[in-house]
Amino acid sequence: KRKQMSRHERARQIAGLLAKRLTLEGIARECGIKPQRVILYIESLMQQSEKPDITHLLETIVEKESILRAFATLGTGSLTPVFEAFDGRIPFDTLRLVRCARYGQIFEKADKPKHEDTLYF
Repeated sequence: KRKQMSRHERARQIAGLLAKRLTLEGIARECGIKPQRVILYIESLMQQSEKPDITHLLETIVEKESILRAFATLGTGSLTPVFEAFDGRIPFDTLRLVRCARYGQIFEKADKPKHEDTLYF
């Protein structure tokens, strides 16, 4: 049986696997968790001072630029307005991952995000 990792240890492990450019599924498999849980860890890393490079995870998201524009307009505090703007066609997990990229962009521009760009989960 595998030793249970603390959240901090798991976050560090995921950051390391992101640096190796593993896929979302590859990271999930390596960690023994679901891809959705990996995305939550990525969000957590983005909220801290970490800015893991996730561009390789976004390469297959065809509507990435449209989604980023929607977040720029509607804010990142809630996924629902963006989900509804795309008539529910884009899964929440995809929106959550692209929101991480948006959150990374915000921190590149400023040390502190605007209130509407704060992640809540």
